[in-house]
Amino acid sequence: MNQPSQAPDFRFVSLLRESYWLLREVIDARLEPLGLSQARWRPLLCLHLNGGPMTQVELARMLSVESPTVVRLLDRLGECGWIVRRACPQDRRAYHVELTPRARRLCVQVDRIVSEIRIQGLTGISARDLAVAISVLERARDGYAQMARQELPGSARKRGRKPPVTRRTAANGKARAIE
Repeated sequence: MNQPSQAPDFRFVSLLRESYWLLREVIDARLEPLGLSQARWRPLLCLHLNGGPMTQVELARMLSVESPTVVRLLDRLGECGWIVRRACPQDRRAYHVELTPRARRLCVQVDRIVSEIRIQGLTGISARDLAVAISVLERARDGYAQMARQELPGSARKRGRKPPVTRRTAANGKARAIE
């Protein structure tokens, strides 16, 4: 009998997790000279890739964090001059979060660096293999999403735990996952 750590399902999920954390480590290291920690670059990049203002609740969902956490994050980003919050015209209880012009300029650079890292990390993987990997990951995501809907009837979603958001860029219309 195979050890659990050698089972294909265990290896797949372990490698996926390891890859994700290594990617974030490399991004953190490359963005550190710009004065950006993970707590700063992730929300800024989410706002940048969204292409316009978004509510604090939407941002919390994108980042897979709870609303109070995102409020503290935004407080710090506001103190640094990276974001502004404005009352949402449709909902007096909500705030729209927007990047400042200074942050927009920085995010163009951050987006370029993150894109370069993704491309570098996938060097040597053929377009065909990458397409197969994407298909496998989409099916795995869909399987886990179906399980979540059945086993977590709303409780996890209320806390902002939704699948990562994929955005289409205005420049080329291609889907881009937000780290």
